[in-house]
Amino acid sequence: NVFFTEVLSERAKEVHAVELQDGMMRKLRKRIRLYGDRVFLVPGDIALLAPGEQFADVCLVYYSFHEVSDKPAAAGNISNAVKTGGVLSIYEPTIEVGKTEMEKTIALFERTGFRRETERDGLFTRFAKLRKGPPPAQNRTNH
Repeated sequence: NVFFTEVLSERAKEVHAVELQDGMMRKLRKRIRLYGDRVFLVPGDIALLAPGEQFADVCLVYYSFHEVSDKPAAAGNISNAVKTGGVLSIYEPTIEVGKTEMEKTIALFERTGFRRETERDGLFTRFAKLRKGPPPAQNRTNH
């Protein structure tokens, strides 16, 4: 979303924006020029990208997860990118994403290491805030 990328770019040390749609990517390129090298635009589907490990404090998924080609792969890539203790905020349009589908999305992220903190269903938007927990402790046996 162009608006969120701009707002985040004004306040964050660094912003990585993954965009599915070519038209939105063109708009972003024009509008974020003044933020220089603090904004990294990545065209494509997050399911097909490997954004890196543990570099993001916050991940904002706005009206787009329902459009991702491979949801488990996307959730894994997002989980890899978000630091332990980091926040994932998911916003989806109620007209396209029902309660059951949103619950499936949340459960998918819970399987990748996030835990839900807040959920809301509004007239136009479903919202969930999740936080990435520490990796599970390894079971070790002493021999």
